[in-house]
Amino acid sequence: MIKFLKNNFLKIGTCFLVFLLPLQTRWIANIEEVENTSNGYLSWGLYAVDVLVVLLLLFAIFYFKKNIFSKSFLLIFLILSIVSLCVAPNKILVIQHAMWILLAGGVSFLVSVFKDKTFLLGLFVFGLLINAWLGIWQFFVQFSFANKWLGLSQHDPALPGTSIVEFYPFSQTTPVRWLRSYGSFDHPNIFGVMMLLGIIIAIWLIIENGNKKNEKILLYFSLVSFSMALFASFSRGAWMGLVFVGVFVFVRAYCQNSNKALFKILKPVIATIGVFAIMIFFYSEQFSMRSGGSGRLEQKSFSDRELYFQQGKEIVSSNWFWGVGMGNYIEQIKINNPNNEVWNYQPVHNVPMLVLAETGIFGLLLFLMFLAFISFFAWQNGTLAVSLIIALSPALMLDHWLWSSHFGFFCIGFIVGIILNKRVTT
Repeated sequence: MIKFLKNNFLKIGTCFLVFLLPLQTRWIANIEEVENTSNGYLSWGLYAVDVLVVLLLLFAIFYFKKNIFSKSFLLIFLILSIVSLCVAPNKILVIQHAMWILLAGGVSFLVSVFKDKTFLLGLFVFGLLINAWLGIWQFFVQFSFANKWLGLSQHDPALPGTSIVEFYPFSQTTPVRWLRSYGSFDHPNIFGVMMLLGIIIAIWLIIENGNKKNEKILLYFSLVSFSMALFASFSRGAWMGLVFVGVFVFVRAYCQNSNKALFKILKPVIATIGVFAIMIFFYSEQFSMRSGGSGRLEQKSFSDRELYFQQGKEIVSSNWFWGVGMGNYIEQIKINNPNNEVWNYQPVHNVPMLVLAETGIFGLLLFLMFLAFISFFAWQNGTLAVSLIIALSPALMLDHWLWSSHFGFFCIGFIVGIILNKRVTT
């Protein structure tokens, strides 16, 4: 039994890791406040999945004698971290950010060497399915409960700071505040992107499973659930990603003159469109307000993003060479704009610009080289890999969580691991 556990510890542990990836349970060691309000970007702590990743990597290094990182990567990473430590006003945030990058690399390694990738993707879908129904439940009851052991925060649409859609039903003069689904994540935009990834992987598994009836029934149930949850997130970036992926898949199949490929994806695509059509029919006012961008909160969102962009330009213009240090963007905003309103202490909603602001021009060049390498490898690997990259592209250009949050790095690590594993080639 002990021998079996030793020989299969990495496999079993990686399965648990992928299943628990959405779990946001963490120990918060320090909570920083801005204007008497806690700010997550300035706080630091330890996530439950971090412990699991560290154990798996230590086991891989000392038991299987695996080389997790190349010497060139470690050298570049060390130089970047030292520079950040030298210029950053908050050294602890640099260390935390550096650890996130290393652990994300570890996640990528563990996923890329996993032999039964179809099984691993199935686990990922099952883990997301629980999250999807949590988000669907939040959508229908219009409330999200808190649970410290599951890493869940309370979200009430009546309270300021909660992500909502504001609309006026039946031409009423009093607006209704409709909660956007969070799932277990920190923001509906993250939840929306994860549901989009679930849709893509579920469709791929439906095609791969062929005539396995029971598996296909469960996967179609998952696909319908992810589609409902994606709608419930009201994430325009995730919706945009869904359209981009759909266009890419059909264009690629058409260019390859593959009627067989088009026929295979037709049923799951119709199922996804059908779910969206039903949800839009019953929640047309919320959808119209969110997608049209003409509402008060939507206009405020646009103006806020413009402000964040201007703040980002100010930081980049003064720190374009070395940056302000990994994880220190908000710390620098505090220094530059001490009289900001609490809600304006937000990262710029563009990952390349955020990377430039924190790590300087050399950090940005390394990041762009990384994106180019992964995109090239994805193109060589097949439709699934490219679709995953496309799904993340709106979040990369129109949001910040892929770089500013713990889960963002782990999400990238997982996707990179899938892409680098050559067993996934469809």
